[in-house]
Amino acid sequence: MQVPREELEKKSKEINDSIFGRTRKKKVVFDEAVRKQVDASVKFALGKALQTTGIPEAQKKAFVSLLKEEPMSINLLLVKKEEEQKAIEMLAPLFGEKTKEFLENFQLVFNQLQEEIEFDRQQFTAG
Repeated sequence: MQVPREELEKKSKEINDSIFGRTRKKKVVFDEAVRKQVDASVKFALGKALQTTGIPEAQKKAFVSLLKEEPMSINLLLVKKEEEQKAIEMLAPLFGEKTKEFLENFQLVFNQLQEEIEFDRQQFTAG
């Protein structure tokens, strides 16, 4: 899954604006800023991953319901490479043969957005 660079740039600017203000002068506690940034990135990446073709709507809705009931379940998508197989096994009942693709799509978009957020932040600081 490829997300257009323009969309990533727009979203990263939106996230940074919401956390640090348009002028980036808003004082924010570091931990709070990181939490907000990760939360926004997770929501964006999840939205994109749920667009993975071949996953029935019922399974998508079941996963979203699970996340609403157990928010920490999102950690299944934020796994390191060495723990990926275990996450795939845990998510397989929901996504079947599309589980690995769903997980990879989420991680790809999440990581791309994180890079773009950092780049946006550095650009603003340098400018």
